[in-house]
Amino acid sequence: MRNRLLLVVAIALLASCASGGASGTSGGDGAPTPVRSRSQNLITEAEIAEQVGITNAYDLISRVRPNYLRPGVAGMSGQSVLPVLRIDGGQALDVADLRNIDIRTVSEIRFHTANDAEVRFGGNLNRPVIAVTLKRSK
Repeated sequence: MRNRLLLVVAIALLASCASGGASGTSGGDGAPTPVRSRSQNLITEAEIAEQVGITNAYDLISRVRPNYLRPGVAGMSGQSVLPVLRIDGGQALDVADLRNIDIRTVSEIRFHTANDAEVRFGGNLNRPVIAVTLKRSK
């Protein structure tokens, strides 16, 4: 019985090693595998860096999280509204302004539902928010 248990454990370990490092620790060549953001509400700097041929934040979001750009439900009113843009927590801007943001300057992009945005940013916005955090100058 004990030998059978050891055999099962050994097979499980071998199977996990053969899967190519599913934990994100190592690829087949021994180099670290990038760990992607698992949150659907966050686009990380590492995930941004992986995008090829994209220069602005609007195109980036269109590719990796297109649902951010779809109309959302506004708080308790239940109306369908487009999200607004906030850069580094500043004033609310039109989402089209994402086209003017070079992705090389972006640290992260976070999506907030209308309810979350009201708690985070205050006021009576009643709209989803795409919050862009820019990299700090050194």
